[in-house]
Amino acid sequence: MSVLRIFSLRCLIKPMFCPNCGKANSIDQKFCRSCGFNLEETSRSVTQQQPTIAANKALTARKEFIEKVLLTICGVGLTIFVIILIWLIVTDIILGKGQIAGGILGIAFILGMAISLVLIVYRQVLIDAAAKGRPAAPETPLPEAQTRQLGESTVEPIPSVTEPTTDLLIKEQRRN
Repeated sequence: MSVLRIFSLRCLIKPMFCPNCGKANSIDQKFCRSCGFNLEETSRSVTQQQPTIAANKALTARKEFIEKVLLTICGVGLTIFVIILIWLIVTDIILGKGQIAGGILGIAFILGMAISLVLIVYRQVLIDAAAKGRPAAPETPLPEAQTRQLGESTVEPIPSVTEPTTDLLIKEQRRN
């Protein structure tokens, strides 16, 4: 998946945070659900900063076109390079020096490297195509912050070792 596509998807599903309390809210909300702050101006500002969907589609189309052109140019260049190398091996090593076994090994090595490079590129193209076919992950709401009142105690304090000793010190001081 390309960096541009990841960036555009994150911009579309990113929540808006309240400038007052920092709680995540939807761009469509007018007031913060946590503190009641008016979010209309903030949502307009966030909406203006996000790239438009049409611009994203145009950039994606241009990027895909350039990737296809570069892939074609690299494929043609690799093919010409391999043909030139094979021609040089046939004319210089096999016909010129008479070393048929060495020439055939050289040709096999060059063809093997070219085929492996083509397969690597083809694998990456398949991975990118599979990533395009996946549906976008649905937006999941952020969990609500669980707050507790100051008066509520959920943990029983553990008595410390020094408490009985401190009580003895206080009693001794009162006797003196």
